Amino acid sequence: MKHLREANVDLVIGVLAEPDHSLRSVWLFDTGYVLAMREDHPLGLTDIDLDEFLAARHLLATMSGDAHGVVDSALSKQGLERRVVATVNHFSAVPDLLRKSDLVAAIPEVITGDCDFCSGLVTRDLPIDVDPTSLYLAWHARHDRDPGVIWLRDKVKQIGQDCWTRAMASRGIDCAEFEKQRSNFVSSLQI
Repeated sequence: MKHLREANVDLVIGVLAEPDHSLRSVWLFDTGYVLAMREDHPLGLTDIDLDEFLAARHLLATMSGDAHGVVDSALSKQGLERRVVATVNHFSAVPDLLRKSDLVAAIPEVITGDCDFCSGLVTRDLPIDVDPTSLYLAWHARHDRDPGVIWLRDKVKQIGQDCWTRAMASRGIDCAEFEKQRSNFVSSLQI
């Protein structure tokens, strides 16, 4: 978010970690996580149990370079740890690395709607519960009325939510029902 405050970028998609009155945001979607690997990976034939998951060699996409992500946080609550053997700083590097190795990667479920990303890969449910991550589109307040940034925000929001809808459909999830349940839950919090 530092880049927004310094006017280096107009928009950021990400997790809102802390309130900042100089920034505005809109919720895009919540995404869970799935385990991805190459199609002929030995672990890709059946559901993966926790021991197999922990013993696997993991790839982690992390902007910070830290080898600890949301899956690791969920594991540490249970006193468990996985083997992260490689990190990359962007999800675009993940598919090729998975296709050419025995690595596995916990990826945001929303990515599974991208056919190019998932080509040659299989996904399996994680053997542990990981809280979904809420992603937001954020911008600096100085751009609230800028017609160009408003147009761009609308396009990015539409594309992001379309990606989410495709990902949910590819996993057999009814997006309208999911959104209705989410809206009811959010409404219940505002009482």
